[in-house]
Amino acid sequence: MLILILWQFVKCKDLIVKGDVYNAANASLKVKGNFTLDGGSVNFNTNAINFEIGGDMSIDNVNSFKTSQANTKLNGTSIQNINGISEVVFGTLTIDKPSAHVVLAKNIKVSNINFIKGKINTGTNRVFIDNTATNAIGSISPLSYINGNLRRAVASTGSYTLPVGNDSNFELATVELNSSLGLTHLDARFDSHVTSTDISSLNLFVDGTILQSLLDAGYWTIAPNSGLSSINYDISLDMRGATNAGAQAGQHTVIKRDNSSSNWYLQGNHTNATQSISGGSVHAVRTGLTSFSEFSIAKHNLFILPVELISFEANCNTDFVELNWITVSETNNDYFIVQRSQDATNWKNLSKIQGAGFSSSEKEYEYIDNTQVSGNMYYRLVQVDFDGTKTISNIVNVNCINKFEIPNISIYPNPANDILNFSQAQTYEILDIQGRVLMQSKTKQNSVNISELKEGMYFIKFENELLKFIKY
Repeated sequence: MLILILWQFVKCKDLIVKGDVYNAANASLKVKGNFTLDGGSVNFNTNAINFEIGGDMSIDNVNSFKTSQANTKLNGTSIQNINGISEVVFGTLTIDKPSAHVVLAKNIKVSNINFIKGKINTGTNRVFIDNTATNAIGSISPLSYINGNLRRAVASTGSYTLPVGNDSNFELATVELNSSLGLTHLDARFDSHVTSTDISSLNLFVDGTILQSLLDAGYWTIAPNSGLSSINYDISLDMRGATNAGAQAGQHTVIKRDNSSSNWYLQGNHTNATQSISGGSVHAVRTGLTSFSEFSIAKHNLFILPVELISFEANCNTDFVELNWITVSETNNDYFIVQRSQDATNWKNLSKIQGAGFSSSEKEYEYIDNTQVSGNMYYRLVQVDFDGTKTISNIVNVNCINKFEIPNISIYPNPANDILNFSQAQTYEILDIQGRVLMQSKTKQNSVNISELKEGMYFIKFENELLKFIKY
C-alpha cells in the first residue's frame, strides 16, 4: 500500500505503517498516540516535514525509516519510549515535553537535537550526535539534557557541549578543542561517586593550598575514540547538586583520574578568576589538558582573600606620611580601615576608606597621615566585607625623622634559609605579614634559626627597628 502525503497537515491518533509513506514539501504529520513501523517504510529524505509524535515509537526495520529531512518532535505528556531492532536514526530530533521524559530501548543517532523541555534517559543505550557542527545541540537547560550516555562527533578544533546528568541534576561539561589529531568523537556520561570524596592525602595543591575534597554530586567520564593520537584542550565543568561546595569560586578546580581504581591528579592550568558560582552551580575551568579520562571538581577549605593587593607602601613627605595601595581584584569589598602603630602590636584606627565593592581591574588608593611622631611608624590595612568579615594586610613601616640614615642594626643573609644573623645582639620578635608573632626571644641573641618557617616574607622586630626578610 502506498500513502502519499500531498497536503500540508495530516493528524491521527495512533499510526501503524504497513505500506510506504512519502511526503510533499513542507508537510506536517501529527501522531497524537503511538507510531509503529510494521513491515512498511517511511521516506522523509527528499522533502522537509514536521513530524510530531505524542506516544511511543517502535521501528521494525531501521533501514526503512528514513528521516534526514524531518524535524521529529516528541511532545507527549507521559513517558515516551523509542524502540527498534537496532539503532534508530533521525535527522533533527526535538524534545518538547511539558512533563515526563523520553526512554531509549535502543541506541539512537541524530544529526541535530533540540531540547525545548524534557530529558532523555538512555539506560545502557546512548544518544549519538553524528554531526560535527558545534551547534548540533540546541537549547540545553537544567530541565533538558541527557541522563546517561552521549556520543558526540567532533572536528579537530571547536567548542563542544556535553549536556549529560543524572536523575536529579543537569551536569554540563564543555570541551574546547585547541588542537587534536585522530579525534572523531567523544563519549560522555555523569555518575555518582562510589569512592571517598576525601582527597587530602593525595597532596594536590592549587595556588599553594592543598585540595581536601571532591564535590559530592559525582564525576564525569569523557572518553575519545581509540584512534586519538594527540590532544590539547580546555575543559569547563558545571556541577549542580553538590552539598559540600565552597563559599568562594576560587576554592574549586577541575581534577581528573585515569579510572575508578586510580588516584586523582591535576593536569593543565588553573586560574582563580575563571572559576565562578551561580544559581547553586559551581563552574570550574582548567586549560591545556592533554588526555581524557574521569573528571570531577575538587575544593580546598582556605578562605580566599576578597581583595588581591599587589602593593602597599608608606613614604615620608615633608611633614606627613603618604600611604598608597593598589588592588587588581575586589570581591564584596566594602571599605578599608587604615591603622597605625608605634610598636607593630598596638594599633590605632586612623581612617575609613571606601572600597570598590566588585572590581576586576586595578584600583589605586591613597591616605595622608599628618601626625608628627618620631621614630618608626607602622601601618596596615583592615579590609572589611559587606557582611563584616575582616582581613588584615601586611605591615609597612617608615621612620621619617631618620629616613636617609643607615639602620642601626642589619640582618644577614637576606634571603635566608636557616640562620638569620644580627649585626648586634638583640631581643626580637618575628612577625608574619599580618603582624602575628611567630617567634620571639626576651634575651639578647646574635642570630635566630628560622628553618621551621615556611617560605615567604616576614618581619623581625628589634627594640627600635622593624626589618623585612625572606625565608626560602
